[in-house]
Amino acid sequence: MNKEITRITNIINKVQGITDYQIHYTFKTSCELYYVLNKLETAREVEVDDTSVTIYKDFEEYKGSSSFSVSSSFSDKEIEEKIIAAYNRCEYVKNKFYELPKNETFECTNYDTNITKENLKNQALEVAKAIFKADVYKEGWINSTEIFLTVTENEFVNSKNVEIKYHTYKLMIEVIPTWRGEKEEVELYLSKESNTIDLEDITKTVNEKLLDAKNRGLAANVDDIKECQVILGLEETSSICKFFANQISYGMQYRNMASYKLNDEIQKGDNCDKLTIKGVPFIKGSATSSPIDGLGTKLCEKEIIKDGKAISLFGNAMYGYYMGIEKPTGNFVNFVVEGGSLSDEEMRKNQYLECINFSSFQLDLYSGFFGGEVRLGMYFDGKEKKPVSGFSVSGNIYELINQMHFSIEKGTCKGYLGPKYATCKMNVNK
Repeated sequence: MNKEITRITNIINKVQGITDYQIHYTFKTSCELYYVLNKLETAREVEVDDTSVTIYKDFEEYKGSSSFSVSSSFSDKEIEEKIIAAYNRCEYVKNKFYELPKNETFECTNYDTNITKENLKNQALEVAKAIFKADVYKEGWINSTEIFLTVTENEFVNSKNVEIKYHTYKLMIEVIPTWRGEKEEVELYLSKESNTIDLEDITKTVNEKLLDAKNRGLAANVDDIKECQVILGLEETSSICKFFANQISYGMQYRNMASYKLNDEIQKGDNCDKLTIKGVPFIKGSATSSPIDGLGTKLCEKEIIKDGKAISLFGNAMYGYYMGIEKPTGNFVNFVVEGGSLSDEEMRKNQYLECINFSSFQLDLYSGFFGGEVRLGMYFDGKEKKPVSGFSVSGNIYELINQMHFSIEKGTCKGYLGPKYATCKMNVNK
């Protein structure tokens, strides 16, 4: 246990009435690069520590809690004042009584990443080179770029003999690609996160976004199509898959908010690709990877949907306790989804409308309505492909999941590894 956690624990133990506590200490080492066009304007290397503390107080039938943050610069007196204030606030934030995770001590050292704490700046500069490798067009360019590369040392403890040490890794890039077309100058925004550095993928992603800016300037209004085979991209596909995974979490089940129960058939019929989804602690390429959840439960792989059927519940210790589950799985934020049945060629063989960039994509938990306005799409009428905009797509996910097919090709984004595309017939509106 590090000195800061020991210091805070000693102060907590002096305060009467505290039932439990949890402490999450982080020490972040980061490099930040800021570019205007392709010129490096600012380079910053930062080290900062932060400690998140949660105080618990048990009442007769309830567990009250309150959280706060401190840094190593705080005096003992300042920390004690924050602890007392949090203890007093516990009576205003009450949940039904539950037990915190117990008796778990380990250090996680198995990480699938090429990011290292040493020479972060050099690694960030290599990322910058990969970004600007795509900056090769006369009419298109990169207006600005921000690169954040961070390695975080984590230590999590609670009053129930949980002590866990692990690292997290995060690369975040923000890029503004711009294209000067015949009609107008188009500026887009690209944000990408990962727990590893894939230089080829970075160049490819930035290049695609530059060409999206070009196509946005060329885009015409979509023809009068009321219904069409629609192709959704990686982010929208991941949202749909995670939507169904979260339907069978402890929290959704306990609060009677879920549309499905354990052993329910989520998908019916044979006109779709059946979902198979696992909750996992780590995904290469996902910056949300962690060996534990927010309450300190150790995460292990768990298949939760198999061939379109809900086969296992998952969730955190609080809702697990309410449901009488002896060993909660922990609350997954990373999901791995099996690939679908359609190749890229098969998915785009006949008429389709591909949604490349949404201004917003919404998926309502209760009604199942989903859709949104599309800023850029690609329409293929069976003969010619052209960029389009000025339309929206919509449908009901509870109905369309029984008609939806997924790509063989996989992609990774925040908390997701699975099919890169999803397709089915949807309503198209001007």
